[in-house]
Amino acid sequence: MGNAAKRGILIKGGNHLEKIGQTVLFVARGKKLIGLIGIKDRVRKGSYGAIRNLRHKGIDDIALITGDCTEVGELVKNELGLDSLYANILPKGKVRIVENYQEQGKMVTMVGEGINDSPALATADIGIAMGTGG
Repeated sequence: MGNAAKRGILIKGGNHLEKIGQTVLFVARGKKLIGLIGIKDRVRKGSYGAIRNLRHKGIDDIALITGDCTEVGELVKNELGLDSLYANILPKGKVRIVENYQEQGKMVTMVGEGINDSPALATADIGIAMGTGG
């Protein structure tokens, strides 16, 4: 089997992993693609109750803004019963989404973790940074 065929198999494998909710990391040696790894974040147990409480308090537009691919985002959105999904979003794009909601007259609370969320957390009316400490 030639290198192009192996690369094609790995790409198809990566597509499959994304469809089942995994983020794909491609592994290379030099410039040669040699494998892939699928990783998946778990939804925190407390997320279900938090979403339920927000709905109970009248919050009617809960969105997921993620740098992950659409397939991964859709699975999380559906699992939590969220209203909107913005996938494949870089940090500046997250800021633009927050600003767009604000321009519509909405108060925005952004919950995030990690350096990629910091600009949007700072732009939101309320920014909640989550972490596990260290």
